[in-house]
Amino acid sequence: MHSRQKKGFSVSVLCEEALCRHIRGRTGIVIQDHQLDNLRETVSEICDKFGYANCEEFLDFLQQCEQYVPELEWLISRITVGETYFFRDQSQMDYLRLNWLPEVINRKRESGEKTLRIWSAGCSSGQELYSIAILLHKALPDMESWTLHLLGTDINTDGLSRAIRGEYAEWSFRATNEDIRRQHFIQKGDNQYKIKPQFRSMAKFSFLNLADDSYPSIMTETHAMDLILCRNVFIYFDGSMTINVLKKFTNCLAPEGRLLLGASDMMPTAVDGLEFSEWSGMFYYRRADEKYSPQPLIKASRKPQAITLPATPSAPQPAVAERAEKLMPTSAASVPAAPAEPKSIDARIRELLREERWSEAIAAITQYIDTHGETSAMLQHRAKALSNRGESLQAVQLCQRSIELDPLNHHTYLIMALALLELNRMQEAEAALRKVIYLNRDFIEAHFHLALLQLRLGKVKPGLKSLENALSAAGRTDPGRELHHAVGMTVGRFAEVVKNEILVYDRHYGARSAGR
Repeated sequence: MHSRQKKGFSVSVLCEEALCRHIRGRTGIVIQDHQLDNLRETVSEICDKFGYANCEEFLDFLQQCEQYVPELEWLISRITVGETYFFRDQSQMDYLRLNWLPEVINRKRESGEKTLRIWSAGCSSGQELYSIAILLHKALPDMESWTLHLLGTDINTDGLSRAIRGEYAEWSFRATNEDIRRQHFIQKGDNQYKIKPQFRSMAKFSFLNLADDSYPSIMTETHAMDLILCRNVFIYFDGSMTINVLKKFTNCLAPEGRLLLGASDMMPTAVDGLEFSEWSGMFYYRRADEKYSPQPLIKASRKPQAITLPATPSAPQPAVAERAEKLMPTSAASVPAAPAEPKSIDARIRELLREERWSEAIAAITQYIDTHGETSAMLQHRAKALSNRGESLQAVQLCQRSIELDPLNHHTYLIMALALLELNRMQEAEAALRKVIYLNRDFIEAHFHLALLQLRLGKVKPGLKSLENALSAAGRTDPGRELHHAVGMTVGRFAEVVKNEILVYDRHYGARSAGR
């Protein structure tokens, strides 16, 4: 147990510098000279609250601990400014309302692709994403026929919990007219307003550290974004971190996608893959791609229908893999024999997938299949690439065909489940995730996404239990192993994400046992 320390002790220069380096490496946040007084005061508070003898003891603890522990959460919450409000930056809101939303909605109506994906990176307590939800409600009279994905992420779990709760004080509405507050919020007390359930259900909030390599990825739902808002976040980053995050944002954007930064953020005009643009004095980035045409849908041998999976027992079956041979069809004709895959071509395709060069991977896979015929692995690879490019329907169809050739590949079921989630086919997605767990009870990603699905449906207690199952599975796995479907994300780092998701929902709903 740490000894108690009174407030007001001094922080040595060496410890201060080491702590700044640790914060930058852990979160990407650069502590500026004018923030040092606040940092010293915060360290003093943490040592007093958590019982550290001095800054050195606290720093030593942080350096030895890989997880986002409460001490680090406390530190982050006090060195970042989480204050925001609805319809902040009127020029950007005007651009979205008058220019971008009408243009993208018309374009998607004409193509028959009625889906929109919007990400608020560094969402704080959610006002920005809810502002977008309100704009969409006004812009889409046929909203029920659209598939909308509104994602908010942050590293401050306290702010994320407030976003999920959706309750705000009067000060959050200082740029909002009374009509909007009356139509979209429910008053609770003299100075508290709660966003109406139909708008709350449109948004999803998750923990994500922009300094990590966990995006773009279908695993974090940060792929194929039509719009990314990351306002007043880069003020915490130095130039190299800013360029690194911009590069990843570029890969997260769908063709013709937009990226909006804050007025106080550093905005380099030259970024590979992004075109610096202007509208009525407001600057933004547009993904600079050649004319994009989505892959044509495959000709299914039968009309697309709901997916029926085998019933899953109440407890996962660890011996399934050992019984795989017995479960396979006895007739050789039942499953076409896969031709031997040329190693060099297969290795090249895997390299393209790992580097997230989806279009090149699709072209290489198509060439392979044209020459050698379909295999379960190649169909799965193609489905993964298409999913990450936002073409979820075709990804589901390809997964179905892959499963016909290899009914025991849990990776294919996971890709199909994530694509089904993109299509809002929740029951089928849940069935596919349970099938993954049936085939491999230690598949961390499946437990995690089952948890997020349950939480999204309001099943709080089962959702938290699934998050705990994901942590248990991570504990049985090498922490240094990289996740199959999240390049750069190790099991140890993913366990941190899971712990923070638990923290977010615990803070919102109270004790775990009190969940619904």
